[in-house]
Amino acid sequence: MEAIIAVAPDGTKPYFYRSAAGHEIDLVLELAASRRFAFEFKKSLSPSVEKGFHVACADIQAKRKRLVYTGREAYPGAGGVEVMPLLGTGKV
Repeated sequence: MEAIIAVAPDGTKPYFYRSAAGHEIDLVLELAASRRFAFEFKKSLSPSVEKGFHVACADIQAKRKRLVYTGREAYPGAGGVEVMPLLGTGKV
């Protein structure tokens, strides 16, 4: 998480999100009031996100949803989630 926060643009507000119903996002980067990126982190070579992640993303109106995992390949995931390797691009 710290590496992603470190390459985020200046003025970005990082935080953890948890709804009253218990839906969570591991890391939210708020670049502006209406521009939020949601990140989920998984220690798996075949990662997936739970329904609660999608609900939480809808709550905060996330513009992008990313799943960071321990594999090596970036690929499009289900539900508009971008899957990306833990070690990789240096992009947010």
